[in-house]
Amino acid sequence: MMQIENNLNLIKKITWGFVRDTGFEFDDLFSEACVACLEAQHKYNPEKGKETTFIFHIVTNHLRILTNRESLRGAKEQKYIRDYYPSPEEELLAKEEWEGILRSLSPKSKEIYSLLINENKPYLPIDKPKLCRGAIKEELRKRGWSWTEIWGSFREIKEVLAQA
Repeated sequence: MMQIENNLNLIKKITWGFVRDTGFEFDDLFSEACVACLEAQHKYNPEKGKETTFIFHIVTNHLRILTNRESLRGAKEQKYIRDYYPSPEEELLAKEEWEGILRSLSPKSKEIYSLLINENKPYLPIDKPKLCRGAIKEELRKRGWSWTEIWGSFREIKEVLAQA
């Protein structure tokens, strides 16, 4: 029967190596290493090798798998944060690009944009483009726009956004 208590210094030494290389907390990794040894102790066969060699491989493999998994999870979280929460520099660049797009629009197209951002208007279903276009068309017709002006402005907005 394997004696984990006699090999705690070996487990600590291996764990410290992972702490230095990965930056994870020692206590977390050490407890994981001890649990891995306890779970694997029934697999130890003294005829196949020394107890310390068995413990070394069990602890090293377990901690390698654990730290790799956690690193991947952290990388995915960082990607999510980068995708959904842009840095201040990215926000500034996006704002400048958007202002450039707005400057390139004709006065009629800018009026459509002002309809979209006007807080006093009822909700426009921007998640449903056809309904949103329909609501904008109705408002523009009330303001006396011709169909040619409406569709020309929509076309211009689409073209400018496609180039951005």
